[in-house]
Amino acid sequence: MNIFIDYRITVLLIGLTSVLFLVQLLVVDVFSLKRKHRPGFPVKPNHDDIFFRATRAIENSNESAAIFILAIIFAIFSWAEPYWLNIFCGCYLVGRVGHMIFYYLNIELLRSAFFALSLIGVFAILILGFYAWV
Repeated sequence: MNIFIDYRITVLLIGLTSVLFLVQLLVVDVFSLKRKHRPGFPVKPNHDDIFFRATRAIENSNESAAIFILAIIFAIFSWAEPYWLNIFCGCYLVGRVGHMIFYYLNIELLRSAFFALSLIGVFAILILGFYAWV
């Protein structure tokens, strides 16, 4: 098994996830500049405010990013099945994209559904890693 060939789609999905997080960061920065928000001060909690929702979207992404990366590292070094790892990394990314979009649009049910999809992706990645040990 060649790690660089077998897991190249997973690596691509990690790169695309980082692009998504960068977009989220830039969106928050644009809102922050437009609102003249002072750095280091909390954003006033208000789900009717797109600036608050955009801030929460990137914060939520940041909260799950380390778990996602650790799960992938574990799965790769456990020689988890690349085909399924790619699929579940894709689930995570689709979940994060949907979560971001529906958080921006303030559609709570779909936001939660896509958040659940991203969690399923991470859980499945971990299960693949552990399964490779049996």
